[in-house]
Amino acid sequence: MSSASSYASSTGAMASRLRTLALGSKPHINIVLNDERSSYSTLDKLSGKVEIVVSHSTRFDEIDIQFIGMLCDIAPLPHGD
Repeated sequence: MSSASSYASSTGAMASRLRTLALGSKPHINIVLNDERSSYSTLDKLSGKVEIVVSHSTRFDEIDIQFIGMLCDIAPLPHGD
């Protein structure tokens, strides 16, 4: 095998491994809130613990956690009484 084809083969194998690591291993994130309630409003203060578990060593400098909610208004249907 020539050195060029050997290099291409090892580069392809490395790219495949990196792709597998990037796509196949998402972190598991568990959020536990202190004094959890059924609903929250804008500007409510939250406190608790966040646990992040990864399958391999992962470097990070910053974490941004956002709580994005929805408002559902359910109006009673009028009865034909």
